[in-house]
Amino acid sequence: MGSPDFNGAAAQSSGSVVFRVVPAPANGTIAVNLTDVRCQGLSGGCSNGALSDYTGSLLFASKFRVTDKNNGPTGPSRNGTVTDLDVNFPVPCQTTASGSVGATCSATTSIDAVLGGSTAVESGMRAIWEPIASRTGAGSRSPTAGPTGSGRPSATRCTW
Repeated sequence: MGSPDFNGAAAQSSGSVVFRVVPAPANGTIAVNLTDVRCQGLSGGCSNGALSDYTGSLLFASKFRVTDKNNGPTGPSRNGTVTDLDVNFPVPCQTTASGSVGATCSATTSIDAVLGGSTAVESGMRAIWEPIASRTGAGSRSPTAGPTGSGRPSATRCTW
């Protein structure tokens, strides 16, 4: 990303993660968008060197804590909180025509698609999905691990 005090490039990056409820059929979507994604040097997705458009895929990694009315014991009280769920998926990057702006990385997916089924979100059952950690980065394996070799993520949540 551009940073005048670090690499001399203009700061033009913006990013967002949008979590949205889809009522019928019951599901939720996650949309990730990050602009001005640039390379630090030569590596995977960076064949053109430092500050060129990144052409690989980032990994969106999030943990959710879910409390709902559908995972406790049977009977009148089925309330429960599950073990934190990892929700991870690739975010592909595309080059831009501009030489002054890095790549654009974006993806939209559903909770059910990421978790491998149609039962992650149960219709008619109240639920609270709390995002407790979210990061997007090259080589991230989980919301608590940064990119391989860097010790820090490329982007973390700032405002919800």
